Amino acid sequence: MLEARQEYAAAIEYLFKALQIDEELNDPYSIALTKANLCELHLRIGAYDQALTYLDDALSYYDQNQMLYETAKTRQILGKTLFAVGRRDQGISELLRAEELFEQLDNKRELSELYDLLGNCYGEMQEYALAWLFQKKHSSGLKDFYNVERERALTIARKEFETERKEKEAALLQQKHEEIQLYVRKLEISNNELKQFAQVASHDLREPLRAITSYMDLLRRSLAGTVTAEQADFITFAINAGKRMDRLITDVLRLAKVDSNAHLTEINLQSIFTEIALNLEQVIKDRNALIMLPESWPRIAGDRTQILQLFQNLVANGIKYNTSTQPVIQVSATTKDNFAEISVADNGIGIPDQYRQKVFDIFQRLDRTQESGSGIGLTIVKKIVDNMGGKIWIEDNQPAGCVFMIRLPIHRAL
Repeated sequence: MLEARQEYAAAIEYLFKALQIDEELNDPYSIALTKANLCELHLRIGAYDQALTYLDDALSYYDQNQMLYETAKTRQILGKTLFAVGRRDQGISELLRAEELFEQLDNKRELSELYDLLGNCYGEMQEYALAWLFQKKHSSGLKDFYNVERERALTIARKEFETERKEKEAALLQQKHEEIQLYVRKLEISNNELKQFAQVASHDLREPLRAITSYMDLLRRSLAGTVTAEQADFITFAINAGKRMDRLITDVLRLAKVDSNAHLTEINLQSIFTEIALNLEQVIKDRNALIMLPESWPRIAGDRTQILQLFQNLVANGIKYNTSTQPVIQVSATTKDNFAEISVADNGIGIPDQYRQKVFDIFQRLDRTQESGSGIGLTIVKKIVDNMGGKIWIEDNQPAGCVFMIRLPIHRAL
């Protein structure tokens, strides 16, 4: 106890020196604050008269400057002091005035402490009804305060959790983005290497084939009239096999050149089919083929060279794999749900249901005609459609043939 009083005395001496400095600096707020602290220390050592003097001075400053919280807190201390020195009615009056100020400030924590103090004061005065009332307010205030604090803590925790989660998600997305970019770069390098390999390989493979077919043709000419019919057939088979191999290598190179990063431009489909008719002019004339086109076309965007290749393959196949006296190619075009639907129907030999998916695989041929082919044409067609984000499938065409249905997205802005 003696040590505590000595500590209070040392603190009071320190505050006196601080008060002198505040007065020399003429700082009213610091003076009021220091006097309020001196009041607290004098209350603890039981020097109530001195405490009241300091409180009055501090309260006067706070009132003049409309500092509500400081005023309320000082009145609470003043009320407690007056009650302690026997001036109970005055003390209760100051405490009730402090209550009004804390209610204006909506400071539930300070109100709860004040209710507890009022409850204790009324209890000492044996006014138990009021004591019970303020203790009830104190308990309710504590509950409200801790509920608010709990909600505040939960809100802070949620925000911290959300912030941490978003940071982790952002870091993960960044990591995945970097991994995807690395994968894309590797894929581009690999794709370029494959294209270069296809070009070099096709050149290196085609040269020996040309030499074989050329020398076989020279051999046939040099042996003219001296070979049997069977030997002549053998030479013809070898030359035709070499030519088929050459076409196969050419088609593989065409497939490798179908680029998934095609240059998009607005496509005029009418001009595409006009060019197809010119490219296939001799075949159309030889087979007496008829190509029927729609009056209007939807707008699409794509790589013009690939679109030309796509539809020329389908038109050429419709004529090529056709045993009728007049091959008919009927092209229709409509717009549906932001997609262009283009159909290429023929009256050819048709494709059975069980083969309609298989024909799009590389090197797959039905071998239902004597026509030559590498089995790559429809693979190229499907790859072009896939690269454009479209879809292709086959339907029946009555009474004969089949219909290639192509659905391509409509690009309004390029």
